[in-house]
Parts: sequence; structure tokens; C-alpha cells
Amino acid sequence: MHSYFKDVALDMPISRVPVLSDSQSTRENATIWNYGYNHSSEVTSGVKKLPNGDLAAGLQFGYQFDAIGNREWAKSGGTSTLDQGQRTVNYTPNALNQYTEITTPGSFDVLVKSPDSVGVSVNGTLAAVTTQGDFLRAEATSANTSGARAALNITSPAGQNSVTGHRWLPPASVNPRRKSPHRRPLDQHLGRE
Repeated sequence: MHSYFKDVALDMPISRVPVLSDSQSTRENATIWNYGYNHSSEVTSGVKKLPNGDLAAGLQFGYQFDAIGNREWAKSGGTSTLDQGQRTVNYTPNALNQYTEITTPGSFDVLVKSPDSVGVSVNGTLAAVTTQGDFLRAEATSANTSGARAALNITSPAGQNSVTGHRWLPPASVNPRRKSPHRRPLDQHLGRE
């Protein structure tokens, strides 16, 4: 969250000042998002609360940065208990502050808003569903050794309504600095071989 100093003559902001306190945003359906920030005004957390004050399962996020702003890890998901059941993506930089590895877990949240309970299956396997009023969450897993496209199926209790789709999971470990065999060096592309 920031405050802005404004140039009245130009009607433009001239500087941005971070506000170090946490902030919150109330949505139209009476749910609340609470946000946390660090000293560099980077978002370090986001937590959704239901109208009754309970944490919304699957909607907790956290981020950790090093001293110069490189992301060290990102957490997401979670149960209806703070900091429980979150998945962590880790970022590893080299001495040049370039990410050399990003590791991603093979699971994700399926979030549904429905007045009825639903069944959720991923790649044909039924997932356990947590119900909080109209909000439903299922944690789904899929092998992501080299990246995966998980098939989703959400079905109403009586089976008369069904929604299908897919979710891409990045590989468990990625080296973002690795050169693709399909990319040509700039010199070769410009004809300067």
C-alpha cells in the first residue's frame, strides 16, 4: 500500500511513499482480503476471510524476498487454519541474481463456489473436498516430473451437472537459464555468425 505526493499544477504523482502497515480489502460478497507488506512495499502475504471471519481454505498466499528483492519462495493454498497445508515454490538464484532453479510441488487447489456439495476428481482420482458454506476446496495432486496437464472433473451430487477442464502444472524442477534447443543466438539470428 502506498501514499502519493502529488504535483498540483501537473495533477500527477511525483513520489510514492510505502505504507508499512497491513491493509485489507472488503469485497462485494462480504469476504475480506488481508494483505501484508515488507519494508520494500512488496506483498508478503494475502489471506482471504469468509464473512464469518474464518479463513477461506485454499486462499492463503505468502512470499519471501531477499535483501535486493529476489523471490526466495512463494506459498499458496492452505487449509482453513493459518499457515497449514500450503504448497511452496522455491527459487534459487546464482551470484548474478539470476534464478538457476525453480522447484514446484505436484499439487494444486480446486476452488468451487456452489450451494451444493460437489465431487472433484483429478486424472480420474477422487479428491477430498472441504466445505465452508458455499465455498468448497479440494487439493489435487498430479505427477509433474516434466510438467503435466491434469484433467479435472467437477460433478454435482446427483451427477446431473459436470464441468471438465485441465490445469497445467509446471515441471517439478526448472532451470530458467537453460537455453532451449529451439532458440537461436542473437548473432546467428541477425546473420553475424
